[in-house]
Amino acid sequence: MKIFKNHGHGIVEVMTILLLLVLVSTVIVFAQKPGEKMQEYQDRQTQEDVRNIFEDILGMNTSDPQKLAGILSQVAVGRSMIGRVEDCAGDFGVQCSDEQIRDHCLQIQDLGIPTNIHANFTEERKGYYLELIQGELIVGACAPQIRESIELKANLY
Repeated sequence: MKIFKNHGHGIVEVMTILLLLVLVSTVIVFAQKPGEKMQEYQDRQTQEDVRNIFEDILGMNTSDPQKLAGILSQVAVGRSMIGRVEDCAGDFGVQCSDEQIRDHCLQIQDLGIPTNIHANFTEERKGYYLELIQGELIVGACAPQIRESIELKANLY
Protein backbone atom coordinates (compact mmCIF):
# COMPACT_ATOMS: atom_id res chain seq x y z
CA MET A 1 0.00 0.00 0.00
CA LYS A 2 1.30 3.39 -1.05
CA ILE A 3 0.96 6.44 1.15
CA PHE A 4 0.39 9.71 -0.71
CA LYS A 5 1.92 12.84 0.76
CA ASN A 6 0.17 16.17 0.23
CA HIS A 7 2.62 18.53 -1.47
CA GLY A 8 0.14 21.43 -1.87
CA HIS A 9 -0.40 24.41 0.38
CA GLY A 10 -3.33 24.80 2.66
CA ILE A 11 -5.69 27.74 2.70
CA VAL A 12 -4.04 29.16 5.83
CA GLU A 13 -0.63 29.36 4.20
CA VAL A 14 -2.04 30.99 1.03
CA MET A 15 -3.99 33.56 3.07
CA THR A 16 -0.89 34.35 5.15
CA ILE A 17 1.17 34.98 2.02
CA LEU A 18 -1.55 37.21 0.54
CA LEU A 19 -1.78 39.19 3.79
CA LEU A 20 1.98 39.72 3.81
CA LEU A 21 1.90 40.90 0.19
CA VAL A 22 -0.87 43.40 1.01
CA LEU A 23 1.07 44.74 4.01
CA VAL A 24 4.29 45.14 2.02
CA SER A 25 2.42 46.87 -0.82
CA THR A 26 0.76 49.27 1.61
CA VAL A 27 4.10 50.20 3.17
CA ILE A 28 5.61 50.82 -0.27
CA VAL A 29 2.71 53.05 -1.39
CA PHE A 30 2.80 55.18 1.75
CA ALA A 31 6.60 55.43 1.66
CA GLN A 32 6.41 57.04 -1.79
CA LYS A 33 4.01 59.78 -0.58
CA PRO A 34 1.82 60.08 -3.67
CA GLY A 35 0.26 63.35 -2.43
CA GLU A 36 3.66 65.07 -2.41
CA LYS A 37 4.45 63.78 -5.91
CA MET A 38 1.15 65.18 -7.22
CA GLN A 39 1.83 68.52 -5.52
CA GLU A 40 5.31 68.69 -7.07
CA TYR A 41 3.81 68.00 -10.49
CA GLN A 42 1.20 70.74 -10.01
CA ASP A 43 3.85 73.22 -8.88
CA ARG A 44 5.99 72.45 -11.93
CA GLN A 45 2.96 72.97 -14.19
CA THR A 46 2.14 76.28 -12.48
CA GLN A 47 5.77 77.42 -12.84
CA GLU A 48 5.69 76.51 -16.53
CA ASP A 49 2.44 78.44 -17.01
CA VAL A 50 3.91 81.54 -15.32
CA ARG A 51 7.01 81.28 -17.52
CA ASN A 52 4.90 80.99 -20.68
CA ILE A 53 2.71 83.98 -19.76
CA PHE A 54 5.83 85.97 -18.90
CA GLU A 55 7.53 85.14 -22.20
CA ASP A 56 4.37 85.88 -24.22
CA ILE A 57 3.96 89.29 -22.65
CA LEU A 58 7.64 90.20 -22.95
CA GLY A 59 7.56 89.02 -26.57
CA MET A 60 5.00 91.72 -27.28
CA ASN A 61 7.74 94.28 -26.65
CA THR A 62 8.95 93.55 -30.18
CA SER A 63 5.95 91.87 -31.86
CA ASP A 64 3.14 94.19 -30.76
CA PRO A 65 4.31 97.14 -28.64
CA GLN A 66 0.90 98.85 -28.82
CA LYS A 67 -0.84 95.83 -27.33
CA LEU A 68 1.80 95.61 -24.60
CA ALA A 69 1.29 99.30 -23.81
CA GLY A 70 -2.47 98.69 -23.51
CA ILE A 71 -1.94 95.81 -21.11
CA LEU A 72 0.58 97.76 -19.04
CA SER A 73 -1.77 100.74 -18.81
CA GLN A 74 -4.35 98.44 -17.17
CA VAL A 75 -1.73 96.98 -14.83
CA ALA A 76 -0.26 100.35 -13.84
CA VAL A 77 -2.67 100.78 -10.95
CA GLY A 78 -1.83 97.61 -9.00
CA ARG A 79 -1.76 93.83 -8.99
CA SER A 80 -4.36 92.50 -11.41
CA MET A 81 -5.61 88.94 -11.80
CA ILE A 82 -6.03 87.81 -15.39
CA GLY A 83 -9.58 86.81 -16.21
CA ARG A 84 -12.61 87.17 -18.44
CA VAL A 85 -14.99 88.86 -16.02
CA GLU A 86 -15.04 92.31 -14.50
CA ASP A 87 -15.22 91.21 -10.88
CA CYS A 88 -12.03 89.81 -9.36
CA ALA A 89 -12.74 91.01 -5.83
CA GLY A 90 -12.14 88.52 -3.04
CA ASP A 91 -9.42 86.37 -1.57
CA PHE A 92 -7.70 84.07 -4.06
CA GLY A 93 -4.70 82.78 -2.19
CA VAL A 94 -1.69 84.23 -0.45
CA GLN A 95 -0.50 86.36 -3.38
CA CYS A 96 -4.00 87.50 -4.35
CA SER A 97 -5.71 88.47 -1.11
CA ASP A 98 -8.47 91.04 -1.22
CA GLU A 99 -6.07 93.71 0.07
CA GLN A 100 -3.46 92.98 -2.62
CA ILE A 101 -5.48 92.51 -5.78
CA ARG A 102 -7.60 94.98 -7.71
CA ASP A 103 -11.33 94.38 -7.87
CA HIS A 104 -11.35 94.33 -11.69
CA CYS A 105 -9.82 91.50 -13.69
CA LEU A 106 -7.19 92.19 -16.31
CA GLN A 107 -8.85 90.99 -19.49
CA ILE A 108 -6.34 89.53 -21.91
CA GLN A 109 -8.38 87.35 -24.25
CA ASP A 110 -6.15 86.32 -27.11
CA LEU A 111 -2.90 85.22 -25.48
CA GLY A 112 -4.12 81.72 -24.72
CA ILE A 113 -3.40 82.16 -21.02
CA PRO A 114 -4.03 78.88 -19.21
CA THR A 115 -6.27 78.48 -16.17
CA ASN A 116 -4.63 77.40 -12.93
CA ILE A 117 -6.89 74.40 -12.45
CA HIS A 118 -4.71 72.99 -9.67
CA ALA A 119 -5.87 75.78 -7.37
CA ASN A 120 -9.52 75.54 -8.47
CA PHE A 121 -9.57 78.66 -10.63
CA THR A 122 -11.83 79.02 -13.66
CA GLU A 123 -11.78 80.70 -17.06
CA GLU A 124 -13.42 83.73 -15.41
CA ARG A 125 -10.59 84.16 -12.90
CA LYS A 126 -7.53 82.37 -14.20
CA GLY A 127 -5.35 82.43 -11.07
CA TYR A 128 -2.38 84.31 -12.53
CA TYR A 129 -1.61 87.99 -12.05
CA LEU A 130 0.40 90.84 -13.49
CA GLU A 131 1.88 93.71 -11.54
CA LEU A 132 3.99 96.67 -12.56
CA ILE A 133 6.24 98.28 -9.95
CA GLN A 134 8.59 101.08 -11.01
CA GLY A 135 9.09 99.71 -14.52
CA GLU A 136 9.41 96.10 -13.38
CA LEU A 137 6.84 93.65 -14.73
CA ILE A 138 5.88 90.83 -12.37
CA VAL A 139 3.95 87.74 -13.49
CA GLY A 140 2.87 85.31 -10.78
CA ALA A 141 0.48 82.63 -9.58
CA CYS A 142 -2.20 83.53 -7.05
CA ALA A 143 -2.27 80.33 -5.04
CA PRO A 144 0.74 78.11 -5.59
CA GLN A 145 0.71 74.81 -3.73
CA ILE A 146 4.21 75.42 -2.39
CA ARG A 147 4.92 77.94 0.34
CA GLU A 148 7.07 80.21 -1.80
CA SER A 149 5.47 82.44 -4.38
CA ILE A 150 5.89 81.66 -8.05
CA GLU A 151 6.85 84.92 -9.78
CA LEU A 152 8.99 86.10 -12.66
CA LYS A 153 10.20 89.69 -12.95
CA ALA A 154 11.79 91.79 -15.67
CA ASN A 155 12.66 95.44 -16.12
CA LEU A 156 10.79 96.85 -19.08
CA TYR A 157 12.75 100.08 -19.41
